[in-house]
Amino acid sequence: MNSAFSPNGPRIPLNPLTSDSDRSEQQGFMQIAAGLMLAGRNPRAHRPAGDYDEDEILDLLAAVSLVHRRLDNAAVPKASGSQ
Repeated sequence: MNSAFSPNGPRIPLNPLTSDSDRSEQQGFMQIAAGLMLAGRNPRAHRPAGDYDEDEILDLLAAVSLVHRRLDNAAVPKASGSQ
């Protein structure tokens, strides 16, 4: 997530990154995405089935939805050599 969303040469720029505000927003989404991986995915993969709080899961899904909405609107540069 840090490489993908870094405010310094991100693989996925979420905005033009032309101002301090743009770079701060980019860094914020980088931290949200990294936090979701640590807080949401990793513990869930190792907890016993049924050990989930429904409200917590809904909150995590809302945060994931926010990140995905921004990804849907991101202008992702094409990789070198791709067409």
